[in-house]
Amino acid sequence: HFNGCKGNVLPALRGEPCEVSERRFWQWNRYTPVVAGNAAMRDGPWKLLRPPIREAMRVAPEDLEMDRRLKREPESVTDICRDPEPERRMPEPPMALLFNVAEDPYEQDDLARSEPDRVARMGAALDAWFAEVEAERRSIRD
Repeated sequence: HFNGCKGNVLPALRGEPCEVSERRFWQWNRYTPVVAGNAAMRDGPWKLLRPPIREAMRVAPEDLEMDRRLKREPESVTDICRDPEPERRMPEPPMALLFNVAEDPYEQDDLARSEPDRVARMGAALDAWFAEVEAERRSIRD
């Protein structure tokens, strides 16, 4: 959420005046989203990072080919894929990492063990954000 930008981040990207929220969230993987990996949250100088889970990033060969075709011939893909997702077995997720990016911009010093309360608070906030986004995603009809 970008205050003063009314949800549009373009002014901020252009360097125009725009108040940016202290709290920001990210998550990315293939198929149905998994918040346990490849997700992050910023809260001021603090960044909580849930490292990628390889299985959540795996792409079926036919889907990878469709991605390639879409890049070469965008007009050839005219609908979303409704095929079932490939079966995935998620392993135990890796431990979250915590960085103070103001003091450690290259994210070399993981502070998760020394800041367990902050990790718990930020993890709960990330989970709450993810649940809200998932509820909205599931409400969208094809």
